[in-house]
Amino acid sequence: MKGKMTDKDKYFEQATQKTGILSDVVKVLNRFVEDYDFAKLNMKQRITELKNSPVPEQNQMEIFDDFNARIEYIRNDSVRSIQDIVKQVKTEISRIIASNLPDGAMDDIQSIERMEGHLTDEDVKAYLNKYRKCYLVTKTLFKSMDTVQAKRLGIDFISADDIIESLESIENVSVNLIKKYNGFVPYEFATMLDGKPIQTVNDAFNSFAKFFM
Repeated sequence: MKGKMTDKDKYFEQATQKTGILSDVVKVLNRFVEDYDFAKLNMKQRITELKNSPVPEQNQMEIFDDFNARIEYIRNDSVRSIQDIVKQVKTEISRIIASNLPDGAMDDIQSIERMEGHLTDEDVKAYLNKYRKCYLVTKTLFKSMDTVQAKRLGIDFISADDIIESLESIENVSVNLIKKYNGFVPYEFATMLDGKPIQTVNDAFNSFAKFFM
């Protein structure tokens, strides 16, 4: 009969059901925890078997060496995977930002900047309709609007810089947790295994990409 499901089991099961490009970060973290715990359990089992057999004590060091080598491998492999996923998202953001400006866009950008704080709702709607797929013009427009205009019009702008900052935070936290994990799951790691903060950034990226598609 299968034992009671642990929090780690629940996180792993939830991770397999998540979708979106950043869901792979959650899956990598959960797979790392599973691989680490399995390697640690295997090490303990080998040591127990060693104590019950007339084998030279030196073999215990070999078991530790095997464990450490395995852990080093899965740590490095998991870190590379996290970095690759984040790099992939950053590349897509760069592609969106670097999209070619339509004819006349630079003139309109200068006009928008001159009207900073004095854009009418009609001006905003007209520019958004004309340049909805152009990041640079849209960014300039939102920067030039008054503080309550976007809220009044019911529109929102997600900055690429904000998403990139969040991505780098996810990468740094994930890598740090992978390097420090020893079988215990502190709260910070639990939230990452659960995936909620990562899903928030994933949703922001999806909204950003969809806005400029």
